[in-house]
Amino acid sequence: MTRAKPKSAIYNIPKLHHYSESIMEDTPTPMTKHPNSQETQIANSRSIPVKMHNLSAWQSAKANPRVVLFSLGACVNSALWGFDVAVNAVILAMPGFKKVFGYEYHGELLISATWNALWSAMTFLGMSIGSLICGWFSDRTGRRSGFLAGCILSISGIGLQYAASHPGMLLAGKIVNGFALGFFLALASTYTSEISPLPLRPILTAAINFFMNSGQLAAMAIGTTRIDILTPSSYKTTFAAQWAFPCAIILFVIILPESPWYLIRNGRYKDAEIAIQRLYAKSPALTKGYLEVLRDTIETERERSTTRSVSNGSPLEGGEGRVGEDADFY
Repeated sequence: MTRAKPKSAIYNIPKLHHYSESIMEDTPTPMTKHPNSQETQIANSRSIPVKMHNLSAWQSAKANPRVVLFSLGACVNSALWGFDVAVNAVILAMPGFKKVFGYEYHGELLISATWNALWSAMTFLGMSIGSLICGWFSDRTGRRSGFLAGCILSISGIGLQYAASHPGMLLAGKIVNGFALGFFLALASTYTSEISPLPLRPILTAAINFFMNSGQLAAMAIGTTRIDILTPSSYKTTFAAQWAFPCAIILFVIILPESPWYLIRNGRYKDAEIAIQRLYAKSPALTKGYLEVLRDTIETERERSTTRSVSNGSPLEGGEGRVGEDADFY
């Protein structure tokens, strides 16, 4: 008696992963098309990434280790925000910092409340402006270019802080570094959400907050060892430590794949296929499945955006059920 071939053999779909095997077995068999037809194979491969959304977070992480790695790498830059916030607090307690940027009052070194407020407020203003510019810039040049631009801004801003001998120059460094922080925080969530499968997306985007807090702890640990030093090297060391973040990110961007969402939106399908292979797997079936699903989702978004822009009805018309449908896609 001849054994029946499994569906994966009929469709010539390679075994992608031991978690993916059960997913492919659940894929319905098209009855109207020949199993070896191109349309049938495309339809079957398209269902694979959609079915992978049924995995648990742990199973999805084991099936997509590179996605986890690149997502965490993109989130590391958010640690610079926590580091910068903590540094602003720690340096105010350093006598070496007060000698350069403060003044003496009745034999005690003090820091002007006005400058102290400006150093903090202008950092957040720079972040606000930087995040707005980042959205425009990264949509036109790519997520990787956005990370590189943020690194260049951060290295420059930290350099101004390190070389500062006047409160105004220190303020300029804070503003420039604030621009970079706006880039980093905006891109961390954008890139992570674009490459992460649904089961992993909440966990990996939450890693941003983890790295923020880790950056604050790191700054406190470094700063508390410098408080008793009376020379400018006390606070300059804490400023210089911030260079580790943008320099590490530059090295990481070299191996970071571009977001497939960005590439497909800009019609770069071949580059998107290469990025998908680097992120998920080199299996032709899975690569083709992700590519087709992303193209379908983006085309649906564009069609609905066009429909809403010309509709004279409710602004919610045509958008009902979009969240659920997009979630089913990717």
